[in-house]
Amino acid sequence: MAKDVVNEIKSMKKPVDTELIVYGRIPLMTFENCPVKAQSKCSGGKAFNELVDRMNEKFVLMCGEGCFCELLNSKPIYMADKLSDLFDLGIKFFRLDFTVENENECENIIEEYVKAESRKALKERLVANFDSDSGVFSISFTGIFEV
Repeated sequence: MAKDVVNEIKSMKKPVDTELIVYGRIPLMTFENCPVKAQSKCSGGKAFNELVDRMNEKFVLMCGEGCFCELLNSKPIYMADKLSDLFDLGIKFFRLDFTVENENECENIIEEYVKAESRKALKERLVANFDSDSGVFSISFTGIFEV
């Protein structure tokens, strides 16, 4: 992690619990006019499409209701190896955003994050939740930063 980002997180006042996305494809752009619909391949927001750049990187086009479309990064953020550092900075909630991953990939990624944090005290306080409506899996720790 870059030192300036670490210092910025350290200096933040945290009047509420802080959450950080530690896995997922970050949106790069939102289209109001869906490029998929422009090609007459619209699925009414029920499918993922890809946009391939000149370097052959595949960017996910996530279509939604009302013909808006988000372009997601070609590579997901992966911070399983940084959980201890992030926890030490006062981050209490870690969020994993799954978009195009299948069930097996989600299980493997979740397992990697659970294994990545080896502190026994943290494992005992680990709370995991999955919201099937939004596809968001969150990991949080209870009883760590009690006031």
